[in-house]
Amino acid sequence: MLTMSRNPEVESAAEHLRQIRRLYAQRLREARHAVQTGNPNARDRLKRLSASPCPVPNPDRREDCARAADRALERYNDLKATAYGAATDAAAKYAELLTILQITARY
Repeated sequence: MLTMSRNPEVESAAEHLRQIRRLYAQRLREARHAVQTGNPNARDRLKRLSASPCPVPNPDRREDCARAADRALERYNDLKATAYGAATDAAAKYAELLTILQITARY
């Protein structure tokens, strides 16, 4: 399957998502290290982090972006039915971004 190239704006958004994922992974590593070193509160923190998956999709994987785009579109439709405003506009833009990322994903 051929992938389209990303324009600078889309690539910037993808890099932002990558950075969030890196930060989440770093927090997991730090929590695991704290558990190994005997920090008494670390086990609870690790449980909380492990229980909630990373909140953003991998922008380089089509399947992740497709799943996230579907969820974002559902949220947009829910918001559209109840209210209109900045939240609805932001939800529409996010769903559109995820759809573009899905089309242009490398894997």
